[in-house]
Amino acid sequence: MKKIILLNLIFIVGFACQQKPQPVDADAAKTAITVVLDDLQKAMSRLDVDGYMKHLSDDGLFCGTDESEFWDKSGLIAIMTQSFPDSIQSMNFPLDKREIRLSSDGKSAMAIEQYLKTDMFGPRLPMRIDYHLIDNNGIWIIDLMTMNFVPYNEDLPTIINALADSE
Repeated sequence: MKKIILLNLIFIVGFACQQKPQPVDADAAKTAITVVLDDLQKAMSRLDVDGYMKHLSDDGLFCGTDESEFWDKSGLIAIMTQSFPDSIQSMNFPLDKREIRLSSDGKSAMAIEQYLKTDMFGPRLPMRIDYHLIDNNGIWIIDLMTMNFVPYNEDLPTIINALADSE
């Protein structure tokens, strides 16, 4: 009987000592993520590779618009360092839309940015960047990023025909 009482007491104390999850402050998290994404965009417009990389996870995955553009952080650093001095003068993409979705536990988020007109790609080839972010001890860091072209539906027949003609 003493063993049963002792076991019950251990279970009761064990359950009573468990920490209750803190409520998620979604507004604060989204504000912090917005600061990260704004800083990332500013670093890109200045062609500041170090400023850009500080927001990316060391073990992240980063994908460009081409199927061959599948990089880890060091690969992305290499391609950006090689490209910026010679071939790219500006990376100013005016943001048209941003959507941030926070996980229910507040530890990760998805963010999507949409750019309808860019100097680099013109007004008829919108671009979308998708991010997955994780909260790393109060600092939001990007561990997945994909860049995609999102042509207008009315332009799809033209694109399809142009690609078919090039075969």
